[in-house]
Amino acid sequence: MVNPAGPLCLFVMDTKSTHMPRKRDEETGQYTEAYTDDDVLDAVEALELPGTGDVAERVGCSHELAYKKLRSFEEEGAVSSRKVGNTRVWQLQPDHDWHADRARRAERAGRAGRDRDDDQETDSMNMLTDYADSSAPQEDADPVRNEAEQHVRDLDLAASTEQQFEDRLELLLTVFDTIRENTDLDADDRSERGVTASELKEIVTNHDRDHHYDSTESYWANWVRNAKLTSLPGVEYRGRGIGYVYALQSDRDA
Repeated sequence: MVNPAGPLCLFVMDTKSTHMPRKRDEETGQYTEAYTDDDVLDAVEALELPGTGDVAERVGCSHELAYKKLRSFEEEGAVSSRKVGNTRVWQLQPDHDWHADRARRAERAGRAGRDRDDDQETDSMNMLTDYADSSAPQEDADPVRNEAEQHVRDLDLAASTEQQFEDRLELLLTVFDTIRENTDLDADDRSERGVTASELKEIVTNHDRDHHYDSTESYWANWVRNAKLTSLPGVEYRGRGIGYVYALQSDRDA
């Protein structure tokens, strides 16, 4: 839970994949989402003003996946969010009938299942389509994060093994994601809030990924500084009082 007077809430991400994981129905052979919309909404309902990390932990999915679904629900009017300190917290909209939305989703799923049962040949074709889809680029991939990842890969930063490189890369992308989510720019009163270097180092220190250095400071010096955070798309440094902010307006307005 979020304590407005407490320390920074850490957003620790496990983002091996940017698309929705799927599980296979043994009877139909069809693929379904491993984490459904209802799972995410149930987590928001069960928790009191949860942060994105709280929802991700409750559902068992990645931080990025939970955030994408929550943003989608916010656009639909099912949930709302606000900043409490450095944390974005979520709550169900009391005037939105998301239980009716759940019934409609269940009905759509039921109709799809009945349609598959009507034609075995269609089932086979769907399985082939699922296989092709799993091999193709995912539509919900994050182009800004992909651009940041490619930038870091092109720098050819130090690592002894491929696993070391991937771990260090994922940590740096977690830093990038944290800046993106926690920036608060208010054009009206010029009030700005970002994420400081010390807060980002704390996230690196508490992340499940191993940076393979003796200390977080060594990782920061050899990877984060060499990668130049401000060279990543949209990242700016606004001084010690504000820290790093994400200012790519087209993506923030999406």
